Amino acid sequence: MTEKIRKTIVHLRLSPVMFYKVKKGFLNGWVAVLGISFLMYCRTAAVPGNLTSASFYTVDSTLTPDPGIEKKIAPFREKLLTAMRETLAVLETEAVKGKPESPLGNLTCDLLISAAQPCADTAQPAAPWICIMNSGGLRVALPAGPVTVGQVYELMPFENRLVALLIRQEAFQELQRYVAARQGEPIGGFRLVVRNGLPVDCQLPDKKCSDAAQVWVVTSDYLADGGDKMGFLKNPIRRLDLGVTVREALIRSLKARSASGLSSITPARDGRVTILSAEP
Repeated sequence: MTEKIRKTIVHLRLSPVMFYKVKKGFLNGWVAVLGISFLMYCRTAAVPGNLTSASFYTVDSTLTPDPGIEKKIAPFREKLLTAMRETLAVLETEAVKGKPESPLGNLTCDLLISAAQPCADTAQPAAPWICIMNSGGLRVALPAGPVTVGQVYELMPFENRLVALLIRQEAFQELQRYVAARQGEPIGGFRLVVRNGLPVDCQLPDKKCSDAAQVWVVTSDYLADGGDKMGFLKNPIRRLDLGVTVREALIRSLKARSASGLSSITPARDGRVTILSAEP
């Protein structure tokens, strides 16, 4: 890596995640800038057959701007910053994660169920729709105030797809045991009571969980493939790709709320996961 290329990276003034997880047009622009930078500032050199040493360069604030590079990057940076600053909603209180439930986990699951609603209206067979995510996958808290596109990228920096799984009652029971054993995980669409690490009561909006022969589960493809030890999701009756990443689903749901006049959100714990004290 040459000194010029190091400067190129520093001039971007954004985290690597923010530049890697952008829409295709911005990403192509970023790749083009790097390509131009390499052509202008790098010379072809032979690579030794036996590489026995390496040089390391520190990328930090001591590097001074290069006017030429600044001029080339500025249009792409401004487009990206404008997109990342777009306000999607306003939180009345901070959305933090935690267990057994949390304002952030509850909000995330509710938004994902909302994003899946068009599919839920037509999917067959008809069955209750629920959501499960993993607390570790929610990377940052959302502070009170405006929620921007950039903050959603930080919350969910992965390219995981949103999927819907049709699972049998047996798998649903395993899901309940999983949430209970972990003393809570982000869920939506049902309420769970836990005692001694085991589910003792489970309720869907209009019936007991045990009365549902099948349920649709909205989640990420990572968890659907058994990630974070969710093996009970790996062999569903049906699996639907909902056509968006989890992150894009969150952005769309927040935009839809704002468009309908519900831009103000108060994230909260609502008792959807309750941990009872151990029996004497």
